[in-house]
Amino acid sequence: MSTLKVAGGVASQFLESPSARGGLLIRAAVTSALAAQKKSNKALVFDGPSGAGKTCALEQAVSSYTNENPESVVVHVTNAGEWVDGRYPYSRAENGKWELPTASSLFLQNLLAANKKSTKDLVTTAKYSFGQQQVDANSPLAALISLGAKSNDMSTDVSEAVLEELGKHENVLVAIDHVNALFAKSTYFNQKSVPLHASHFALCKAFYPFFENKTKATVVGATCKTDTRFSDRKLQSLSMVEIVQLPPYTKGEAQMVHDMYLETKVINAPVQVDRLLLLSGGNPAKFLKYALNPRAF
Repeated sequence: MSTLKVAGGVASQFLESPSARGGLLIRAAVTSALAAQKKSNKALVFDGPSGAGKTCALEQAVSSYTNENPESVVVHVTNAGEWVDGRYPYSRAENGKWELPTASSLFLQNLLAANKKSTKDLVTTAKYSFGQQQVDANSPLAALISLGAKSNDMSTDVSEAVLEELGKHENVLVAIDHVNALFAKSTYFNQKSVPLHASHFALCKAFYPFFENKTKATVVGATCKTDTRFSDRKLQSLSMVEIVQLPPYTKGEAQMVHDMYLETKVINAPVQVDRLLLLSGGNPAKFLKYALNPRAF
């Protein structure tokens, strides 16, 4: 993610982002939380009401980490809710595991595509066998990932192995949006029509050590309050997770965002920032909504 370029110059307080119209504001509250995390070694999760900018905060965290650690492996899951909302086929393996073969394979494909070089440089610490396929110790991590990326039959076991390997290294960032979905009931059911918890699925459960301070990786997440099917009660109770509530825009932040909207043609004319702040309560999503149509309110 790069610094936003507008009006022939560089807007140093913004980043390019598909999640933020006009650009993603680099927020001081997020920067402070990331600095504090380096001392605590806890998983950091951004929380707040719908529209508070949690996804943008996570993107800022990813950008900050990759700028400081350009050779790192970044495990960026943009919507963990997709793994438990019923869209993917699921099954129970002979060993009793509940599996999401397609979701696991797609996860590995995305991981490999986003980390082509770093997964070749990182090597496995053990030998892995999956039926007739095997990966020797000291092989490029990319070789292990590729097995599951190409085969739904192996994708679950490979995902578990890959995440176990990544947990052994410091130069790894795990960033998960809609992270509360990993700790809530899914929309899937077992044979007795009882809802399955996300923890029943091997892909979801493989991420738990990252939120229990059992790995060397840096871990950040963002909750989702839009999809009310997935509670965050369990996530809030984890002792090794630092929950940070994102504050509303300050007057200074609101002014910068307003000015960026003008620069990038998100809005065609100035709007009273004080009025936008009053109407939106400083909520970033509402701020944009009112800025786009101020006469309607």
